[in-house]
Amino acid sequence: MGFGTRAAEEAKATTPPTTSPTTPPTTPPTTPSTAEALNKEGLKLAGSNKYEEAIKCFEAAIVLDPKYADAWHNKGEALKSLGRTTEADAAFAKAKELGYSG
Repeated sequence: MGFGTRAAEEAKATTPPTTSPTTPPTTPPTTPSTAEALNKEGLKLAGSNKYEEAIKCFEAAIVLDPKYADAWHNKGEALKSLGRTTEADAAFAKAKELGYSG
């Protein structure tokens, strides 16, 4: 297994909006506010071995969308990377219950 492949590819493909020197950015630089955006941010952090921070993003995504199977799975992967296997197994079980098929 590994971090959600589809979401990981989307995270890599994300590029910041382009602006000219006289045009304000179309998206203000803020904390992600959607479950999908938080999951993508978590994947980026996990890719940099920042697992504790990644877990916080995955958990925030889950608060916004408790049925977001990819976020549950990715949380499990981050927990597993930290050696927190009991917690990881619970997150994997929840992801599977929600239909994760990664």
